[in-house]
Amino acid sequence: MRIAFGIVSLIPKGGLQRDCLNIAQILHDRGHRITIFTSRTTDELAVPFEIVKFEIETRTNHAHDLEFSKQLRAAVDGRFDRVVGFNKLLDLEYLYCADPSVHTKKRNWLVRSMPRHRGQLQLEAACFAPHSRTHVLLLSHEAADSYRRYWNTPAERLTILPPSIDPARHQPHVRTAEKRASVRQALDLPSDTTIWLWIGTRPQTKGLDRAIVALQHNPECFLVVLGVEAGSPEGRRIWPQILRAGVTDRVRFLGYRDDVPEIMAAADLLVHPTRLDVTGQVVLEAIINGLPVITSEVCGFGRFVRDAGAGILLSEPFVQSRFEKALRDAMQPDRLASFSRNGISFGNNNLPMMGLHLAADALTAEVSAPKSEARSITAAAGAGAESRVVSFAELDARRVASGTTRANEQRD
Repeated sequence: MRIAFGIVSLIPKGGLQRDCLNIAQILHDRGHRITIFTSRTTDELAVPFEIVKFEIETRTNHAHDLEFSKQLRAAVDGRFDRVVGFNKLLDLEYLYCADPSVHTKKRNWLVRSMPRHRGQLQLEAACFAPHSRTHVLLLSHEAADSYRRYWNTPAERLTILPPSIDPARHQPHVRTAEKRASVRQALDLPSDTTIWLWIGTRPQTKGLDRAIVALQHNPECFLVVLGVEAGSPEGRRIWPQILRAGVTDRVRFLGYRDDVPEIMAAADLLVHPTRLDVTGQVVLEAIINGLPVITSEVCGFGRFVRDAGAGILLSEPFVQSRFEKALRDAMQPDRLASFSRNGISFGNNNLPMMGLHLAADALTAEVSAPKSEARSITAAAGAGAESRVVSFAELDARRVASGTTRANEQRD
């Protein structure tokens, strides 16, 4: 099959981008022809399929998304057997949806009247409204229930995928005293201090501010922030709170890194007091790598914390004092050790690995995927795969030069 993927941003720093690349790799390994259309990417990606970049100039993100959607619709028209979106876009056959509904953001009437909200609602309606023909792949029952509540989406158009872990992210064997010491030394982190780890790209949504308040009240602890650069817009927005709390010497921003299991091995506790999280992949990765977790009940994968006995799940509504009590309780050495053992055991015996393969099945109407396909995009790229990002204009010129007209493509 010829399959087109559409994703607005393909800079591989988030879970959605990793899922997109991994599903593309799975389908490529099965013999399908994959083209990924995007508007933001990097030339450093080494993948065995084509990446086509749209040039889009708009002043706002919502206008950018709408323009991307229109360009994608024109680019794929009649040229592909499947059109799959990883963002809410127009006229998709399939949507791999990792985001909550716009309606869950509980915006006031003024915000709802603005172009940004209306544009987001237009794209969401294109995928979830009863008249839409888009089949949606969702990552949790909670997300499916939410979308059906707001849009009355027919159940037969929704598929709920089980969790999936990139094998490269499952490394419980690195959680040793030696690795803990070596990673801390390499990153210039305190050797004997309790380290909390926060991972994410949206500090406000994922509760980094809540962790900073707790840090102020726990002077014996240190906070490592992974996924946000100190000098980025997100980092600059949170920095004034760090200054007011007087904890500048106990917070370290590490930005985006690939060696997440190693950094988890250097930490004592994952703090994830999120306000909204459809899944919470980082929570699942922490559990199976033996890093105890404290997270909010609104985290989609938070239930695994309870199932594995690998940390503490905070009930809603969130109360800061309860969060801080949970931190003190969890930091007891015997509890940390128990949570860590339980998480590693859970990962070894219940490791969810096939979610992305089931997504690939759904996109191609295949029944099953062999377990031998369970490999990451990183491993595939290391095998010598390479690609080059091309512009859509270049792609069209190449088709014309080779005599490949749309009619010819449709007869393939």
